[in-house]
Amino acid sequence: MDKVFKRSYKIPLYSGRLYVVLCESLKEAQSELGLEFEAYGPLEDYDGGCFQRGNKYYIMLEHNPEPGVIAHECKHFVNHVFVTCGVELDRFNDEAECYLLGWAVEKSHNTIDKFKDEQ
Repeated sequence: MDKVFKRSYKIPLYSGRLYVVLCESLKEAQSELGLEFEAYGPLEDYDGGCFQRGNKYYIMLEHNPEPGVIAHECKHFVNHVFVTCGVELDRFNDEAECYLLGWAVEKSHNTIDKFKDEQ
């Protein structure tokens, strides 16, 4: 099993790239990718993570993530993109938010499927 498996996707409409990263542990991913993650505690306490470096956005998921973890990290991704682009979240007109969230969830599942196919 690969320690770190990642795929990259061009973000539609907004600038930048999304990297969906699957790993055995976030600590191993941090080491292998050479990136330092922002965390509010030990990485061992997390099932996933989301962070940004410039116009690169990372969704980090441990292998075989629960659906709720995928949705949780994808929502963080949407918030990062919107803050960067100056888009205000609107609870009454949230179509743009929902489309980007759906896209990120789809790409996360595509990455998981590719990982499983290669095992």
